[in-house]
Amino acid sequence: HVHTFINGVCAVCGTEPAFLTDWLPDAFYQEAEHQGTLTAVEYDTEAFASYETHTYHKRMNVYLPWGYDGSRPYNVLVLIHGQGDNEDAWLSDVHVSGTRQMCGRVILDNIFEQGLAEPCIVVTPVTETKFVQGLTAGIVQMQDELRETILPYIVEHYSTYAADSSLESIRDARSHFGLGGLSNGALFTYEGGMRQDFDLFGSYCAFSGNGEPWKTVSAIQNAPFDKLPVDCYFTGAGSLNDWQQHYTEIGFDYFLEKDPRFVDGVNAWRVDVDGGHEWKVWYTCLYNAMQVMFQTAEVG
Repeated sequence: HVHTFINGVCAVCGTEPAFLTDWLPDAFYQEAEHQGTLTAVEYDTEAFASYETHTYHKRMNVYLPWGYDGSRPYNVLVLIHGQGDNEDAWLSDVHVSGTRQMCGRVILDNIFEQGLAEPCIVVTPVTETKFVQGLTAGIVQMQDELRETILPYIVEHYSTYAADSSLESIRDARSHFGLGGLSNGALFTYEGGMRQDFDLFGSYCAFSGNGEPWKTVSAIQNAPFDKLPVDCYFTGAGSLNDWQQHYTEIGFDYFLEKDPRFVDGVNAWRVDVDGGHEWKVWYTCLYNAMQVMFQTAEVG
């Protein structure tokens, strides 16, 4: 069966998540028997990070799991890439490490095929473009783009738990929407996601990146975010990437200390992976996080 976690324990069989700290089993890098689809979606969005009034024509990738059924609702996970990458990095590009070839779509297919997580829709947008350059501008653009353009588009065109594409309906279904990223994408998860869009996402995963946790905690402890629950918060970094691992640990501990909505092993986890600032680490982190994203948490 697919594990259904409540406060970090499967409600069906009583098991806890099985996190890994090194390479995934070799089978996860090979094509699964049942494969999801990855579609490039083009869309127009307002220039939220600019004083000028104009629109951008952009692209995002949308992954639908094998057997996608438009008559039933799916959770939605948005994954943000790192610096210098684009919407293809997470799920489409093939990343090589030694003799291993790693592709995010293949790994997701295997995760779902083996019943390690409930199949979900995964969206990978692009933050920086030739129109939006620089980390700060990319964060400002994407935090508003998610709210005003991307999430409404996904709800309108795919089967989700939101009743309709209005922000009110997405807020009502926030426990079924998750946000994550790697490196600068992890930074966005904190600075643009938690601090600005906390009302839209109930689950978070951030790998090899941190963003001044005291500012994030301060933001989510103020109205209108202070009463909203946290279903899942998962973080981790490469054990050989000293400074990212150090700041990931500091940030995780700060969340646990300062906000009772984060409880270690119940709805908050930090699991480092053997490696550096590299895709081996991030795909193992994704494997780990997928087991607990969208779980039900009763804390705080």
